[in-house]
Amino acid sequence: MEPLLGRGRILTLCSALLLPAPADGALAPKLQQAVEAFERGAAGGVFNTQRRNANKTAAVVAEQPVQASGRGGGRRGAGQRQQRQVRVAPPPLGTTGMVWAKTTPIAAPGLYAHLLEPTKGPARVARMREVMAAASALLEAQHPRHMTLLREHGRGREHHGAGTGPFCSMSYTLNYYNRVHFDQDDPALPFITWLLVGAGELCGGAFRLGNLHLRFTPLHGTTLLLNTRLVAHGTEPCATLSGDLRRLGSAAWVRHCVVAAVERWRVGARKEFTRNRPKAFSDPEAYALWRVRKAAELDQAHKAAVARHEAEPRSRGSPSEATLMRRSIMACGDKAAEALFDWEV
Repeated sequence: MEPLLGRGRILTLCSALLLPAPADGALAPKLQQAVEAFERGAAGGVFNTQRRNANKTAAVVAEQPVQASGRGGGRRGAGQRQQRQVRVAPPPLGTTGMVWAKTTPIAAPGLYAHLLEPTKGPARVARMREVMAAASALLEAQHPRHMTLLREHGRGREHHGAGTGPFCSMSYTLNYYNRVHFDQDDPALPFITWLLVGAGELCGGAFRLGNLHLRFTPLHGTTLLLNTRLVAHGTEPCATLSGDLRRLGSAAWVRHCVVAAVERWRVGARKEFTRNRPKAFSDPEAYALWRVRKAAELDQAHKAAVARHEAEPRSRGSPSEATLMRRSIMACGDKAAEALFDWEV
């Protein structure tokens, strides 16, 4: 679970702060830049669809007309129209930026896998940085005080390069909806931005803050600073009635455990690289990941030996060789990770 930001000024923030875009059009250039950046990013494969928790996302039950068969002696005659309920799958949610999955044996903390592909990865990372920069610029204009606090809390670090803003990860949705829920594993200070893309008519999509008893329909440029661990929240179904108008929704956040894991991995990889000086590698992280994968080969060999009854299985809960190798590398970066955040802010 992410730590609560409770020792400094960030605690003075309200649980939810909603800002519509100003009516005078002052933000129009930044809004347009954000829309264009998101559209280029989505077209360029920046966002990867993630599996959604059933406790948060449920398929909508819709009415579908069917033709009655006229069989069975019921009151409805042959040819009479009837309705049946069908489940419509929820729209996808894409994410980009940094991730860390401890349960994947040979994984290392860092960018999502689709951003690391040899051929398409570099272009996706460049587009991802454009999206981060445009979204952060919009939020800086609407939430200057809170963005300043977030930057101070992170000691000014911009995790994807200069000008990209203080966030490590970001989501992307179109006409999204989900159940009202809490996010107990979320960081305490995520931002949500809504933009309208295309032209036409849109129906629904109200955002609900359950335990605050608030409900509103996001407009073009509406932003929300929300403590998702304390405020129940969810989005009602949304549909395009005419044209191609869609509501783009995006959350941006800094997840402490991910950022810390990435720093531990990077610093540990550099130290291991400097200590061992491998001639076959020029990149410290590539060398560290190679060592983890070689350790995983030992795990596979042991598993095969167990299947042949030539070795004893590991005790329940015992870490694999790959996990032990990754832990040893990351342990070299523990001190660096401790200094990432200013917990007095």
